[in-house]
Amino acid sequence: MQAKFYKATNKVAIYTVQGTDAELAAYAASITAQGREPQYQTEGIGGPLVKNSKGQHIPLFFTAFPMPNKDQWYNLVQIQSGPNKGNYTLDTADLSFDRLLAKSFGKDLGDHIAGQLASKHTGVSLGSNAPVSSSVILTDDDDETDSSETESKASASADMDAIASKGK
Repeated sequence: MQAKFYKATNKVAIYTVQGTDAELAAYAASITAQGREPQYQTEGIGGPLVKNSKGQHIPLFFTAFPMPNKDQWYNLVQIQSGPNKGNYTLDTADLSFDRLLAKSFGKDLGDHIAGQLASKHTGVSLGSNAPVSSSVILTDDDDETDSSETESKASASADMDAIASKGK
């Protein structure tokens, strides 16, 4: 069974859950066993329930500890012991191992490894610069504007557009 980021509120990240019929039934049963009601994806607030391609309602998973990549499917695992036994959680084994690995190498190498691992988990290269845009400037012969000034302004504008679109 897996979960993928759906949306966030001020306090929690919400994931959609996918799995076999048996896995989804076990997930819903674990929530019911805690005295809560399973929540499902809807078409807007109070709208009809959304179904996946198999005709299943899409359960939601809520966590205050989101995973770093919003576009990746993460395994959901059932907690085997302790006060939360039977509940489900995102599988953080790889993330925890990578964090421990970076920490074990000390300051300089550890920071470098941490940066590389952050890139792996987020899909964002932390050492890269915004992409440089090349542009074609069309001018007519009567235009008295210096073409190097126009190219510079266009390139700066394109760079700012690229930076703005990366932040979305």
